[in-house]
Amino acid sequence: MDKRLNQKVVSFPGAAGQLVKQGLEQLKSGEKEQAVHVFRQALVHESDNPDASYGLLLAYAEAGQLQEAAGWAEELLKDNTSDLLEILHVYVPVLAQLGRYDQVVETLDEVQHTKEVPAHLREQFQELYTLADGMIQMEAETEEYDTTLEGRSSLPMEWEMVLRMGTEDQKLHVLNVLRKEGPEKWMPAIRELLARPETSPLMKSFLLLLLKDWQIEDAVWVQKLGRKGEFAPSTLPALEESSSYKESLFLLDRSLGDKDPVLLQHAKELLQQLLLYYYPFPPSVQIEVLAAVLHFETFRQFEPLPDEQGIRDFYGVAEPSFKSMQQEYERIQGFIQEI
Repeated sequence: MDKRLNQKVVSFPGAAGQLVKQGLEQLKSGEKEQAVHVFRQALVHESDNPDASYGLLLAYAEAGQLQEAAGWAEELLKDNTSDLLEILHVYVPVLAQLGRYDQVVETLDEVQHTKEVPAHLREQFQELYTLADGMIQMEAETEEYDTTLEGRSSLPMEWEMVLRMGTEDQKLHVLNVLRKEGPEKWMPAIRELLARPETSPLMKSFLLLLLKDWQIEDAVWVQKLGRKGEFAPSTLPALEESSSYKESLFLLDRSLGDKDPVLLQHAKELLQQLLLYYYPFPPSVQIEVLAAVLHFETFRQFEPLPDEQGIRDFYGVAEPSFKSMQQEYERIQGFIQEI
C-alpha cells in the first residue's frame, strides 16, 4: 500500500466506514477533489479497508488525477486481497486516457489468459483493446495520416473508437485527418456520435463544424446539453455570424471598446469559447447575463478583485442570475482546459 497513507492516528471504531460513506456521497454529488481527501483519511484510520482503497481509486479517476489513479491502481494490483477485475475496470481506461496503449494491450492480454472476465466487463475491455491496438498502429505508421483511407477497411472502425473513447488531443488529430479525407465513409459514425448523449459537447461542436466544412446539406440529429434538434450543417452560421455572438459583442464593445481594446479582444476570445461549447444551440441564458460574466472574467484575468456589483449594474443583471452563469462558465472552462 502507499506509504503516504500509513500515518499513526487515534482511530475510533467505525471511523473508516463513516468516511467511506461520506466519500461516496461526495462522488455522487460531483465533489471529486473532496472525495479524494476523505478516502485518504479513511485509509489513515484503516489502511487495509478495501472499500476505502477502491473509493480512492474511483475518486482519483473521477477528479482527473490520472497519474495518481494509475499509480494507486498498480499498488492495489500488488495486493492479492484486492478485486482484480474491479481494479482493472478503472485502471485500464485510465491507461488509455494517459496514452499508455502498450500497457493496455499487455494488461488485457494477460487478463484474458489468467482470469474469467464477466460479460459486463468483457465488452468494455474489448473496446479498449481495439482502441489501444489501433492507436499503436497509428503511432507506428504516422505516414498514413497523409494518405487516403481507400483500401484500408480496418481504419474507420479504429478511428471511430478514437472519436468515442480517445483523449481530446487524439480526437482533434483524427478530426484534422478526416477533414482532408471527406465524408463518404464517415457519415454513419458521425451521425451516431452527434445523437449519442455521452459524446462530449465540444466534440459534437467540432463534428458539426467538420460537416459544415464538407458542405453537408442533409439534416443531422443533434442531442446536446439537454436539447435536441435537426440541423443542415451547410446552413449553420459560423460562430461570429450567430445572433448570440453579435448581440454579446455589441454589449461588450459598448463597455470595453473605448476603455481597453486588449480587454475587449480577450473577452471576444472567451465569448467564442463559450459559444463553441453550446454550438449549434444558443446559450441558455440572457445575453446581458452572458456579457456581464464575460466582462467580469476578463477583468479577473488582470486584476484580483473586479467590481462585481458595478459590472452587474452596468448590464442590469440580478445577482442570482450572474452567480448561476458564473458557475456554468467555470464548468465549461474546465472542459475547454482539457483540450
